[in-house]
Amino acid sequence: MSKDEPDRKGRKPSLEDVAAQLIRLSTSDAGELRAFWREYFGRPAPFRFRRDMMAHVLAYDIQVKVRGGLSKAATNQLDKIAAEEFGEAVRKGRHRLTPGTRLVREWHGVTHEVYVTDGAFIWQGTPHRSLSAIARAITGTRWSGPAFFGIRSLSDAMHG
Repeated sequence: MSKDEPDRKGRKPSLEDVAAQLIRLSTSDAGELRAFWREYFGRPAPFRFRRDMMAHVLAYDIQVKVRGGLSKAATNQLDKIAAEEFGEAVRKGRHRLTPGTRLVREWHGVTHEVYVTDGAFIWQGTPHRSLSAIARAITGTRWSGPAFFGIRSLSDAMHG
């Protein structure tokens, strides 16, 4: 079942349907998850995503589609708090990221999440001014932050 379609009987998935999908995700191997990802999102999974990451992303999206995500009011409130706390975003060139974006990268078996706010990138609860500083802290070497997190363009950042 794709993310935007009702099931074959024309009904919205029930919580039982979602529970069955979540169980399927938890017991699927990486190859099965990659196939499900392609079917569900209509494109291949990012090649860097390992089994656990694919399962988590799919599970989250399935639940949001059925139960809903954050309301617009909640999103706006979080953006307001982030702007008050961290100031305006540092945005350069083609790598503009929308506040509220979550970047995920697995490195040597450890999953790293970065949250984009209006004024900073939050990694491990600490604000950073650039993705490159975070990539450097994770790897111990100089990296382009957008390259490390797989951001090639604004389109990737918005839809990837």
